[in-house]
Amino acid sequence: KTLSLPVAQSIVAGTTGFEFAKIELNAMTSGEDVRVSSLIVSDVTAGTLTNLGNLQLFNGATQLTTSNSTATNAAFSTFTLTSALVVPKGTIVTLSLKADVLTGTSGSHAFSLYSVSATGKDTGTAVTVSPTGSGQAMAIQSGPTVALSLLTGANASPNANQTANVATNDGVYFA
Repeated sequence: KTLSLPVAQSIVAGTTGFEFAKIELNAMTSGEDVRVSSLIVSDVTAGTLTNLGNLQLFNGATQLTTSNSTATNAAFSTFTLTSALVVPKGTIVTLSLKADVLTGTSGSHAFSLYSVSATGKDTGTAVTVSPTGSGQAMAIQSGPTVALSLLTGANASPNANQTANVATNDGVYFA
């Protein structure tokens, strides 16, 4: 299942290792451990697919290694795991989908789990998986932005010139 986390947000182009989606593999009602051999995620937005690179799946801090390239984004990206991921019966494993946002890009991306290839660890019986949920749309911005406005009049603040030295931190300006 694709979780509704992380929440929709803006990302600056050039960001590396950004978490686009969380995927839950739930074996709470399984009679045995589940061996996951591959997952397919889909980019469900109309964003330019070449905006992203280096798609990776993580189980906690551990990157799951794949036998196929996920270096570039596509409408569907297949993660064929070199070592099957075992989800113990009665547990939930949450994976993170991360990618690099290429410089000079813009657009929006939302990922969801499309399919999973899994079997019972001991019996080898195919597991029926019905992915649900959809990821949040992440908007890519060309760079950071800030909006400033000048107020005038007797009650305007600030009412005096303010100067900040280069490398000054944690000051209050335009109070």
